[in-house]
Amino acid sequence: MYQQQQQQMQQQQQMGALQARFNAIDTDRSGTITVQEIQTAYQQFQFSYQSAKLLLQGISDKAFIDMTNFPLFDQYINSFWTAFSQVGQGMPKINSQQVLQALQMLRFNFDPNILNALVMKYDKDRSGVDFGEFLSICSYLLVVLKLMGKFDPQKRGFLQIDTNGLASLAMWFL
Repeated sequence: MYQQQQQQMQQQQQMGALQARFNAIDTDRSGTITVQEIQTAYQQFQFSYQSAKLLLQGISDKAFIDMTNFPLFDQYINSFWTAFSQVGQGMPKINSQQVLQALQMLRFNFDPNILNALVMKYDKDRSGVDFGEFLSICSYLLVVLKLMGKFDPQKRGFLQIDTNGLASLAMWFL
């Protein structure tokens, strides 16, 4: 009985902490988190609007995040930060090899050439990948995986789409 009460109290504390993190991002108190609010919440990392939009699309089929899908959002952000921090050993930027290591830790199993191309795309000043740029790379990969799930229901690992499917696919990136 005592152990059950302790577990219940821990769950309530965790939900309270999760709600507090949600409220910190939901600045307009609408009960939803928009792309703009995501971008603002991570502005210290120069997280672009387009990358925030990709992150939202990778997590939700809606134009916002609410408390039903916020735990997933929070889990992704925390796991991205953990992987970045571990390979960077506290440094504010990581090199391309460390990006590959961090992405492997996150189980983003893509061809290294693709991952290096993403590093080139998001590390515009070629000074190393900061957390905002890493978050952008992860957001892009989340969308790619979501699209694979949508257009490859048999999980064969490749897409075979017609013109309409290609048009639908392209809308995710516009």
